[in-house]
Amino acid sequence: MTIGQTARAAGVGVETIRFYERQGFIDRPPKPLGGGYRRYPSATVERIRLLRQAQGLGFSLREAATLLDLGSRPDARAESIRNQAVQKLADVDRRLEELGAIRGALVELLQTCPREGPASCCSVWQALSQPAAHSPIEGNTTMPQHTRLAIEGMQCDGCVRVVQQALEREPGVQRCIVYLDNGQSEVTHDPDVVTPERLAETLLSTGYRATVVSD
Repeated sequence: MTIGQTARAAGVGVETIRFYERQGFIDRPPKPLGGGYRRYPSATVERIRLLRQAQGLGFSLREAATLLDLGSRPDARAESIRNQAVQKLADVDRRLEELGAIRGALVELLQTCPREGPASCCSVWQALSQPAAHSPIEGNTTMPQHTRLAIEGMQCDGCVRVVQQALEREPGVQRCIVYLDNGQSEVTHDPDVVTPERLAETLLSTGYRATVVSD
């Protein structure tokens, strides 16, 4: 299959396949000596599908690749796969606990908001003005990380909204600004919850390729 046929069979974009190749998640077929298109085996389609399914269970792309490589070994044991899933479940539970605390804090703030009058009277605005006094997660001393992403393919304000919404849905993201003019996004996030690489992977599902920009 050509790269286009492979992409359609796997349900991804061509740029996604090229990104997987550059990162070493799938093998790039050699170019035919007599010219023509590279031909991808059906095993590549299956591997991409498995990578996406593992991501659907919460594994990062790199974690998913490690899991697949581990399971394909002739000496692979069930407990090795299970241990990876147990670790991911613990990570999900931790995130759920943090999100539950955040939800509780938001519910409390909404219940005490007067709904009318100047913005200064709103408990939500007061919490934004004094975040330390309303921190929903006690004892969290992790400093937020600021990550800049270069995003390919944005052409309009609609693209900006899609990218911003995708990043803001990622657990651990505290603030996100997307710029159409330079094709970049600035993201403030908790590095213990989401990594810069995970932020870039998140945008693949929306059809945009992102790379982490080093300052």
